[in-house]
Amino acid sequence: MEDKEMVQLRRDVDNLKEVVENLTMLMNKKLIRELQEEANNIGSGEFLTEKEFEKKHKVKIH
Repeated sequence: MEDKEMVQLRRDVDNLKEVVENLTMLMNKKLIRELQEEANNIGSGEFLTEKEFEKKHKVKIH
């Protein structure tokens, strides 16, 4: 590969890395809000089973 292509490839990889990091932060913020909502529900006596939680929030609890 030519030097220009390598430089462009590095820029593209760096940009992709930034996009992935930003998406991860947004997804984590969304999950935190959902967990706060569920915590409030538990405080009021309403709660989901593990399977219901996984289905509702589309996450897998390990």
